[in-house]
Amino acid sequence: MKLTLEQPQLANLINSPTSVVEAKNTIPILGHIKLTANADNTVSAMATDLDIEAVTIADIDVEAPGELTVPAKPFEAIVKRIPKSAMVALEYDGSVLSIKAGRSKFNLQTLPADDFPKLGNNEYTNTTQIDAADFLHMLSKVKFAMSTEETRYYLNGVYMHNDEAGDLVAVATDGARIAKMTYAGSVEVAGVIIPRKTVDRLAKMLDHVTGDVKLETSETKLRVTGDGFSLTSKVVDGTFPDYSRVIPDSCKATMKVDAKEFSAASGRVAAVADARSKAVKLSVSGDECSLSGRGDVGEAVSAVSVEYDGEPLEIGFNSAFTADFMAQAEGGMVSLGLSAPMDVALVRFDECPEFVGALMPCRM
Repeated sequence: MKLTLEQPQLANLINSPTSVVEAKNTIPILGHIKLTANADNTVSAMATDLDIEAVTIADIDVEAPGELTVPAKPFEAIVKRIPKSAMVALEYDGSVLSIKAGRSKFNLQTLPADDFPKLGNNEYTNTTQIDAADFLHMLSKVKFAMSTEETRYYLNGVYMHNDEAGDLVAVATDGARIAKMTYAGSVEVAGVIIPRKTVDRLAKMLDHVTGDVKLETSETKLRVTGDGFSLTSKVVDGTFPDYSRVIPDSCKATMKVDAKEFSAASGRVAAVADARSKAVKLSVSGDECSLSGRGDVGEAVSAVSVEYDGEPLEIGFNSAFTADFMAQAEGGMVSLGLSAPMDVALVRFDECPEFVGALMPCRM
């Protein structure tokens, strides 16, 4: 294999695949990235952790085709340290990859490309198209609610499926809050739970994609293919809970508040609130919501202006959870549907009507 390319080209080629590689691997080749230079002047980079497989492809002049695997993290570190204005020459002699840039030269040991694992191919039961920006928007709005609790592994991801109306839905929950986005388009998927790591990788890849991507799903795998990249992932083998039973259909009262003002006030109170529960009490009446917190170090109170159409109410929430919801509002107005001190609150954003959330209260 022999080719010469610009440093930014090489950096972009390996960026997404190397993000899949784990820092520590018991199988040495999983710490490698596979490079393939083809006679048709395309070059691909592939990496996998046996659960996710990421591939990027670029049009690059190839002097001599070939393939190899190279240690991903050292290779990435070298490429990052090469000036962006430099041309990079890659040459493989069958055992060592030579990297030349200006007056610098690096040699990296390789492993046989034939030994590189590949996620097994299988038939996808659903194949459809979705706009990359819409797909990214859906994942970005709900992924904060994914669980990190390994014992409830079926919550460690985003559940994508079609609802009764046929719309595409993305939902995540950690048991204390629910975030749901609906995409009103003709996108049909086999209901799958996309693992947390895959969601994070997809969000980064989709951020650089325009136009439609192909979305393929089956009972065991998900594949997303776009211009110059593909990502294949196993899906979580589990049953997502019936979240619709938790999200309230309606509430007795609605409190509308500016997301930034509420976050700032909550943050001030949370500074002295109990470190374990992070509980902040909301006392809402008329056009004001008073937020208060108490902990071992002291107590605090802060108030914000609101629009409220119900009876006076006191209710407690985890301040970290409310902060996550407010962050998704992107500085707009947030509506909290409230009923009683221990009833689930309904969360909606003025700027994003496709979103609906549920937040469990906590005891004060």
